[in-house]
Amino acid sequence: MKDRILVVDDEKNYRELISLFLKSEEYEVFEAANGREALELFNSIGPDLVILDVMLPDISGFDICKRIRETSEVPVLFLSALDDEGYHVVGYRSGADDYIAKPFQPSVFALKVKRILARTK
Repeated sequence: MKDRILVVDDEKNYRELISLFLKSEEYEVFEAANGREALELFNSIGPDLVILDVMLPDISGFDICKRIRETSEVPVLFLSALDDEGYHVVGYRSGADDYIAKPFQPSVFALKVKRILARTK
Protein backbone atom coordinates (compact mmCIF):
# COMPACT_ATOMS: atom_id res chain seq x y z
CA MET A 1 0.00 0.00 0.00
CA LYS A 2 1.33 3.42 -0.96
CA ASP A 3 2.02 6.05 1.68
CA ARG A 4 -0.59 8.81 1.59
CA ILE A 5 0.67 12.38 1.63
CA LEU A 6 -1.46 15.48 2.04
CA VAL A 7 0.07 18.55 0.37
CA VAL A 8 -1.32 21.89 1.59
CA ASP A 9 -0.28 25.03 -0.27
CA ASP A 10 -2.34 27.94 -1.59
CA GLU A 11 0.10 28.50 -4.47
CA LYS A 12 -1.23 26.22 -7.19
CA ASN A 13 2.09 25.97 -9.05
CA TYR A 14 4.02 24.93 -5.94
CA ARG A 15 1.30 22.49 -4.86
CA GLU A 16 1.24 20.85 -8.29
CA LEU A 17 5.03 20.71 -8.52
CA ILE A 18 5.33 19.07 -5.09
CA SER A 19 2.52 16.64 -5.91
CA LEU A 20 4.01 15.70 -9.25
CA PHE A 21 7.38 15.07 -7.65
CA LEU A 22 5.86 12.94 -4.87
CA LYS A 23 3.79 10.93 -7.34
CA SER A 24 6.96 10.20 -9.30
CA GLU A 25 8.32 8.72 -6.06
CA GLU A 26 5.26 6.41 -5.91
CA TYR A 27 3.33 8.18 -3.13
CA GLU A 28 -0.43 8.63 -3.14
CA VAL A 29 -0.92 12.41 -3.03
CA PHE A 30 -3.89 14.54 -2.00
CA GLU A 31 -3.98 18.32 -2.39
CA ALA A 32 -5.57 21.16 -0.46
CA ALA A 33 -5.42 24.87 -1.29
CA ASN A 34 -6.48 26.21 2.11
CA GLY A 35 -6.80 25.28 5.76
CA ARG A 36 -10.45 24.26 5.67
CA GLU A 37 -9.82 21.83 2.80
CA ALA A 38 -6.71 20.55 4.56
CA LEU A 39 -8.54 19.69 7.77
CA GLU A 40 -11.42 18.05 5.88
CA LEU A 41 -9.04 15.93 3.83
CA PHE A 42 -6.92 15.12 6.86
CA ASN A 43 -9.97 13.74 8.65
CA SER A 44 -11.26 11.80 5.65
CA ILE A 45 -8.09 10.20 4.25
CA GLY A 46 -5.89 9.73 7.32
CA PRO A 47 -2.59 10.64 5.64
CA ASP A 48 0.79 9.21 6.61
CA LEU A 49 2.43 12.64 6.22
CA VAL A 50 1.25 16.25 5.90
CA ILE A 51 3.34 18.74 3.92
CA LEU A 52 2.09 22.12 5.04
CA ASP A 53 2.64 25.72 3.97
CA VAL A 54 2.54 28.35 6.72
CA MET A 55 0.79 31.18 4.87
CA LEU A 56 -2.69 30.07 3.85
CA PRO A 57 -5.66 32.31 3.07
CA ASP A 58 -7.96 31.18 5.89
CA ILE A 59 -6.05 29.39 8.68
CA SER A 60 -2.31 29.57 9.30
CA GLY A 61 -0.31 26.41 8.86
CA PHE A 62 0.81 26.76 12.47
CA ASP A 63 -2.82 26.61 13.64
CA ILE A 64 -3.55 23.64 11.38
CA CYS A 65 -0.56 21.81 12.84
CA LYS A 66 -1.81 22.50 16.37
CA ARG A 67 -5.26 21.16 15.44
CA ILE A 68 -3.71 18.03 13.96
CA ARG A 69 -1.70 17.51 17.14
CA GLU A 70 -4.89 17.55 19.22
CA THR A 71 -5.84 14.15 17.78
CA SER A 72 -2.89 12.73 15.86
CA GLU A 73 0.85 12.17 15.83
CA VAL A 74 1.02 12.01 12.02
CA PRO A 75 4.26 13.69 10.89
CA VAL A 76 4.03 17.27 9.66
CA LEU A 77 6.66 18.83 7.40
CA PHE A 78 6.44 22.60 6.92
CA LEU A 79 7.45 23.80 3.47
CA SER A 80 7.34 27.59 3.54
CA ALA A 81 8.77 30.75 2.00
CA LEU A 82 9.12 32.09 5.55
CA ASP A 83 12.75 31.30 6.29
CA ASP A 84 13.43 33.45 9.35
CA GLU A 85 14.62 31.52 12.40
CA GLY A 86 11.58 32.67 14.36
CA TYR A 87 9.20 30.96 11.95
CA HIS A 88 11.14 27.72 12.25
CA VAL A 89 10.85 27.93 16.04
CA VAL A 90 7.10 28.58 15.89
CA GLY A 91 6.74 25.68 13.45
CA TYR A 92 8.50 23.23 15.73
CA ARG A 93 6.60 24.52 18.76
CA SER A 94 3.31 24.02 16.95
CA GLY A 95 4.21 20.34 16.54
CA ALA A 96 6.09 20.06 13.25
CA ASP A 97 8.59 17.28 12.64
CA ASP A 98 10.64 19.33 10.20
CA TYR A 99 10.71 22.68 8.41
CA ILE A 100 12.07 23.33 4.92
CA ALA A 101 12.32 26.78 3.36
CA LYS A 102 11.30 27.51 -0.24
CA PRO A 103 12.93 27.32 -2.64
CA PHE A 104 14.15 23.86 -1.71
CA GLN A 105 16.50 21.25 -3.11
CA PRO A 106 14.37 18.38 -4.50
CA SER A 107 16.93 15.74 -3.52
CA VAL A 108 17.01 16.94 0.11
CA PHE A 109 13.21 17.20 0.16
CA ALA A 110 12.86 13.61 -1.13
CA LEU A 111 15.27 12.29 1.48
CA LYS A 112 13.46 14.09 4.30
CA VAL A 113 10.11 12.71 3.19
CA LYS A 114 11.49 9.15 2.97
CA ARG A 115 13.23 9.49 6.32
CA ILE A 116 10.16 10.84 8.12
CA LEU A 117 7.94 8.11 6.71
CA ALA A 118 10.45 5.36 7.50
CA ARG A 119 10.82 6.61 11.07
CA THR A 120 7.08 6.74 11.70
CA LYS A 121 6.13 3.34 10.25
